[in-house]
Amino acid sequence: MRGGALPVAAVAHLLLMTHHWQYKNPGPINLPPVIVLLHFVRIHLCLKPPLCLHCRLVSSVPAPSAPFAIQDNDNTAPLRYRLFGRPLTKTKKEGKDQEENKENVTTKKNKKAKKSQQWHCCKNRCRVSPAPQEEETLEKCHSSVSQDEVVAVKRQMEKEEEPVKDEGIPQALSAKVEEVAVTTEKKLRSEHIKCLGFPNPAQICYINSSLQSLLTLEDFVTAISHQEQVWSLIPEAAVLRTFKNISEHHFSGDAQEKLCLLATFKRAVALWAPEFRDHQQKDAHEFLTAVLDQIRYWGPQLQVLTAGMGMAYSCPVEDHLMFKMRNTRTCKSCGAGSTREEDFTNLSLDLPPGGGTVEKMLDNYLMETELEYRCECGATKSGQRSSFATLPRVLVLHLKRFRYTPTFQLEKIHDPVDLRRELVVSSGQDGACYSLVSTINHIGATARSGHYICDGVDPDVGPVDLTDRWFTYNDTVVTQTSSVNVCNQRQRSSYVLFYRRQLWLALWGDESTMASALANRAIGAIVGSAVADAAAQPLHWVYDLQKLQGILAQDPNPEFRTESANPFYRRQTGQQSCYGDQAYVLLESLSECGGLNVDDLKQRILKFFGPGSEYDTPINDPYRERGGPRPQLPIEGPWRHASLKSFLKNVDAGKEETGCENDCQIDGIAKMAPVVAFYAGKPDMLEKVELATRVTQNNDECVAETLAAARILEHFILNGPDPKALDKVLDQLSDKNRKQPQDLDKAVIGHLHQVKDNLSKTPQELIPAVFPNT
Repeated sequence: MRGGALPVAAVAHLLLMTHHWQYKNPGPINLPPVIVLLHFVRIHLCLKPPLCLHCRLVSSVPAPSAPFAIQDNDNTAPLRYRLFGRPLTKTKKEGKDQEENKENVTTKKNKKAKKSQQWHCCKNRCRVSPAPQEEETLEKCHSSVSQDEVVAVKRQMEKEEEPVKDEGIPQALSAKVEEVAVTTEKKLRSEHIKCLGFPNPAQICYINSSLQSLLTLEDFVTAISHQEQVWSLIPEAAVLRTFKNISEHHFSGDAQEKLCLLATFKRAVALWAPEFRDHQQKDAHEFLTAVLDQIRYWGPQLQVLTAGMGMAYSCPVEDHLMFKMRNTRTCKSCGAGSTREEDFTNLSLDLPPGGGTVEKMLDNYLMETELEYRCECGATKSGQRSSFATLPRVLVLHLKRFRYTPTFQLEKIHDPVDLRRELVVSSGQDGACYSLVSTINHIGATARSGHYICDGVDPDVGPVDLTDRWFTYNDTVVTQTSSVNVCNQRQRSSYVLFYRRQLWLALWGDESTMASALANRAIGAIVGSAVADAAAQPLHWVYDLQKLQGILAQDPNPEFRTESANPFYRRQTGQQSCYGDQAYVLLESLSECGGLNVDDLKQRILKFFGPGSEYDTPINDPYRERGGPRPQLPIEGPWRHASLKSFLKNVDAGKEETGCENDCQIDGIAKMAPVVAFYAGKPDMLEKVELATRVTQNNDECVAETLAAARILEHFILNGPDPKALDKVLDQLSDKNRKQPQDLDKAVIGHLHQVKDNLSKTPQELIPAVFPNT
């Protein structure tokens, strides 16, 4: 990450003004936010970045979640009975296939203990024997909690597709990519997957599958969690409170804790939907609808309550899953008609005879139908048509797999549904592209038997799935799969489908092309930041305005200047400043850990900048007294600036918060490109940027400026060059629900307006106008 090729003029703009012009006064250096944000925006709205081999290494490594250890808790039977009631008893015939199946899924500890007791989790209809192809799935899912605690993953991982190889990566780097990928994949399998399941002691697979699908919607989950201070004002909002607790314990290996949370959640839903009070088999779609309706119910009360407190509440269901359908009736004779709109959280679609695609089922739903209606003109024939008035972020489709026969017998429809990852939905003159992110499946031969399981995309992959990593949630049994397997294997069992809107998919035509474009822009952001830092390093910390003007008069684009004008330190042209080196350390940590790990980042910063490093020189001693002899400047070698010195002191003192509280240099803006590139499009991107910033700069001013720059860079990565990018970021900063203090919001907004006013100016025009005011 020490080189690269970029449009040099664009790099120089970012570098000269963004990283390296500070206050003219010596001592602690403060941030000139106007210049910083101006040229940060300028380069990222114009830059067409190349690829970098080092960054290819990072981009090719998936981001696993942090590991979680499984706790071996002793969940006793009375606790399960107390929470969910007594299990039903059923003696199964021990056939040869069933005995072999039991042998495969039973641990060594329980091999000799043949089970005769089964927890029946079926559909809210009657029971019969399952179909032969589904018998193995049902056998495995109806296990006791104690066994599930010991064996969280009973089936072998499905064979994964080989990742696409990048021919541009040298063999040595390819080997490194493979090594890191294998390491993170092992951690994911052995630790991450085991903890994701939910126990099922008493016919609650309909709850488990519904929850797993909702937890796949990370934006929805985040919207609930971030508004806890609002909905916690109403003690009766138990559904929101319990759902948040379940999401926080999703990765926990504590089965007993999960049992208690599931029981609490069931009771909370049953308070308003009494049909779920007993321990009988229920319908997953009905339960899901009840949960969403209850969350919506509290919306008006919370909005009224918060309006009088200067706060705001935004209903997560309305923001993410609700949409409006427009029903239009038109008289066949005179053409007169009427229109009305209704709110929906999901659509129920009829399966066409013989099966078909989801698109076809949706088209049938929207097709005009004939209606018996007496018009004022006297005609009795009218046409009725439904259309989308608005489109949601997440579109939930319910496939009507159960119907009554003429003799009033309930039967299951096994006609296949052609599942595809992408779905295009039209709304008036507009349309939207959606990607399948989760399915609730009913496994069972008839309407009188069955079990619910869920397939869901790994929430860690973000809105653009570069890994195609999915999980199958079968109560406590969680296995890794892919969208290809899901679409192929769930054609006859898919029951509820969750599609997430892809705002950028329509621009590219298909997901692979879009993913490649976004990956290139993410890589380009990292490369641009590093090359810009190296290009301007010879002009770092030049406070003499006349000197700067003289340099620019001789060479208007002095990037990679051979003769250093830096008054404090000198490094070879092409080497990083202390800011760029922090970005490199952060990039290395992200690559090796598969995501942001604050503890690992602290250790790497300590090693790179601490004792024994090239930064460890007498003048860079964090304990050097200011009253001593003045050093001969510029020094040869890198400069350890204020925030790094404070970081080392805080580490020595054993402080948990290692960042400097009063240094307001631009460390955060200069080093945050790898974090934004890694988490772009994910709801926790800003949180990750803040955590990385506070490692060395633990103050709100730096965090506020860095988060504003992170929003701009994320917008560039996700959308490409956009003249309206600043306006969109300004709208985001004006959101009342932001966690940053309002006074800092206003300051950042003011800086961004100054950036807009100065975007068209050249460096020669900009310096006299801005520099004296910093």
